[in-house]
Amino acid sequence: MARSAETEFHRIVRAKGWTLLELGERWGLGPRQMTRIAQGCSTRDLDSAYGLPKKTKKKKRRGTQSNANNPITSDEQGAPK
Repeated sequence: MARSAETEFHRIVRAKGWTLLELGERWGLGPRQMTRIAQGCSTRDLDSAYGLPKKTKKKKRRGTQSNANNPITSDEQGAPK
């Protein structure tokens, strides 16, 4: 199957770091519906694409950091005085 021409919707979405599959998951739509939107997008769809946040790569979380230099005592945790 030949790949269809890239539309303005595709360019906007990709420029912000998204794929149609990721955007469909975010919007609660399947791949087929996202393809239909991309191929025959309305002004509303373009406005929605322009309003997308730029996607950044998620940083890997490290284990929780303990603050050994400033431990919290039970009195500071809200224990009755």
